[in-house]
Amino acid sequence: MKGNRVIMKMDVSYTDHSYIIGRGGNNIKRIMDETQTHIHFPDSNRSNPTEKSNQVSLCGSLEGVEKARSLVRLSTPLLISYELPIMIPGCTTYDNNTPFVKEMEKQYGVQVIFSTRPKLHSSMILVKGCEKEHKNVMDATRRLIEFMFEDMAMQIPVQMHLEISTQHHPIVLGKGSQNLREIMQRTNTKIIFPDANDMNIRPIKRSQVTISGPINGVYVARQQLLVR
Repeated sequence: MKGNRVIMKMDVSYTDHSYIIGRGGNNIKRIMDETQTHIHFPDSNRSNPTEKSNQVSLCGSLEGVEKARSLVRLSTPLLISYELPIMIPGCTTYDNNTPFVKEMEKQYGVQVIFSTRPKLHSSMILVKGCEKEHKNVMDATRRLIEFMFEDMAMQIPVQMHLEISTQHHPIVLGKGSQNLREIMQRTNTKIIFPDANDMNIRPIKRSQVTISGPINGVYVARQQLLVR
């Protein structure tokens, strides 16, 4: 704290920084103007391709910094994904030109991305929107799953990924991973933390946490991990 100004550091996935900053820096400038704060994103991310920092610094009055933190969180992209098995020849296939997919994008203001994974005989469907519009992202995902899987829709798990810096893993996990077990039990989800000491995992991937399960539980688990 300096005078009546405070500095707060928050973890925000480095992959989200450009999205939060916005085109021409317009979004982050709006947040700084509205909250009378200065928000700094790590310069090192531009020059270091193997190690990235998730740490964002906010400086201003306590009230301004708290508001800025909330607005930054609301500005982060929200991605929900699920797997769609590659259908046998002659069966219905889906892509970005499918009328129902286009309708969902327009109705809910989301982007639907299809990523084929031939080795796994499946496609990964990603539904992308903004945290501020999380209900729209979740509703669009539910409707797409119901459309593509029909009677099996309730059995289809979804995934979300979350960046948590390796130095914060012990805090989030809790003693003996107790915090993690409680979150998984409450939300009926599976949460996988990469082994931060595994030298086979690239440093840039050691902070990526995967949450899978029912859509409501996955979102709640993500929120609970963020506040720890």
